[in-house]
Amino acid sequence: MVLSAQVIAEQEYFTWVDAQGRIHNTPVERKEKNSQENPLPESSFDESESIEQPIVDGFLTEEEFEEKREQYESDNPPFYTFVDEAGRLRAQPIIDSEIVVEESYTPQTFDHILAPPFRVPAFMKSQCCSRYQNYFKENVPADKKVNFTGFLNAVPLSTKAGAKPAWYISLDRSPKSAGATLDLSLTFRGLDETPIALIAVDAQYRALHFIPALNRISHPESWLGAPYQQADIRSEDPLLAGFIVYFPQGHAASASMDVEWHYGKTSD
Repeated sequence: MVLSAQVIAEQEYFTWVDAQGRIHNTPVERKEKNSQENPLPESSFDESESIEQPIVDGFLTEEEFEEKREQYESDNPPFYTFVDEAGRLRAQPIIDSEIVVEESYTPQTFDHILAPPFRVPAFMKSQCCSRYQNYFKENVPADKKVNFTGFLNAVPLSTKAGAKPAWYISLDRSPKSAGATLDLSLTFRGLDETPIALIAVDAQYRALHFIPALNRISHPESWLGAPYQQADIRSEDPLLAGFIVYFPQGHAASASMDVEWHYGKTSD
């Protein structure tokens, strides 16, 4: 009886519950301990298999992953959703989504270029415009937009055809920038095709260049703002210090002008 008790005590069971909730005890098959001559458990490793096989299965190589990614993108092209005129939600594939169109470079062009070879004759230089030097009150700095509007406080410019409404603009140039190229932008609003003239002057308010009619590019009204006209001028004249803008044939009551300039590059 003692021997039977020892055998029973050494017997191992595991307890489990079946689908009907009944408890069962199942004997566990015992295995003999390995001898010292064979300390390692039996292995299913096949020595004929190459040792270069992956240690862990289920991982893709870089090439396999790339192939699967390309196949997935081919089978699942990108799309965008939108609501049609009937209020229905629709999906539309995006065609050629990877095509990148490079914008062609368009160099900046200017409507007028002021350079020393094209200065006005000497007799015109002395006629204008030193007597108006006290009216060049706006000293426009570089890279800052300044607005001019109305002519109530502006002195008209005397011409052979009579007094004309005018604006007098001086540029706040640094002494170190003498001789630098200047890029000037004039933006007009509230105007039709009324001619606009410009007289460029030096630091002594003597005439350097005369443009009887500025070329302007018209920009229509958009969600950004009202329509406007723009004239871009490049000055390669080191003596340029300011200019006068006037209207030879009158102007609209709501006329306004924005002036903006910056130092250009001589290599442009």
